[in-house]
Amino acid sequence: EQEDREPRLVPYVSHAADITDMPHLRIGEGLPGEAAAEKRVIHAKNVPDDYMITVNFGIAEALPREIVLFPVLYREEVLGVMLLAGVSPFRTGDVALLEYITNQIAVVLENALTHEQVERLSVTDSLTDAYNRRYMTERLNEEFSKAQRYEAQMSVVLIDVDHFKRVNDDFGHQVGDQALIRLTAAFKQSLRQSDILGRYGGEEFIIMLPHTSCSEASAVAEKLRQTVEQIVVSGMGDRRLSISLGVASFPEQRTESVDQLVQMADTALYEAKATGRNRVVVATG
Repeated sequence: EQEDREPRLVPYVSHAADITDMPHLRIGEGLPGEAAAEKRVIHAKNVPDDYMITVNFGIAEALPREIVLFPVLYREEVLGVMLLAGVSPFRTGDVALLEYITNQIAVVLENALTHEQVERLSVTDSLTDAYNRRYMTERLNEEFSKAQRYEAQMSVVLIDVDHFKRVNDDFGHQVGDQALIRLTAAFKQSLRQSDILGRYGGEEFIIMLPHTSCSEASAVAEKLRQTVEQIVVSGMGDRRLSISLGVASFPEQRTESVDQLVQMADTALYEAKATGRNRVVVATG
């Protein structure tokens, strides 16, 4: 796992051992970190009394007599470390068998991770890592159907980067790409976990806010507008970005479909751009 961009080993799952108090270890730190750093099996036959592992039998706990640590490797990449502790010595051949099993686990993990990555790539924009338009269209339809069925609130915010063509013309497309990446990161940091951000095309973004009223969505949009004004993009010097935003909400705006709701947000966005840009406009009707 990554913490502050530094790889760490984080306790993830256990059997007959409590992992809640186990530390997060840097690569090379402690026996698990050593096994990961050196990519080799470590068989410790003399476990210190203050070691972090105790074996739970349900009615009692005991310190392990031996521990074996297996780095989980796939194509020389460390995916994790498997630690086994026993209150009695491991039998002859146990370690070799367990090492073989660990290698098979590594293959299964890599396949699962690859599948997850492929699934994610199919629904996200390759530049910004925001959801792509196809995925957003599907989710918008799903959430709108739920909102209609349960008479719940739902809001949509459309965002357009002001004068973005000038950014590309004045500073180049690489700087323009960095600007979009910085914007996306700022959006994600400002939004709630339940909100869904997508890149709708070019410099246009869309945000779906489930269970959110028009006034609440407008406040979110204004917060995003102010946040973007503070963003510094490398290569743009003192130039700052700004965005225009259009907000539409169900059921405040009378609409029969999610396409109409998005169109209302788009009309509000157009008004924001036509009346000076760098502002939030809420749809009427």
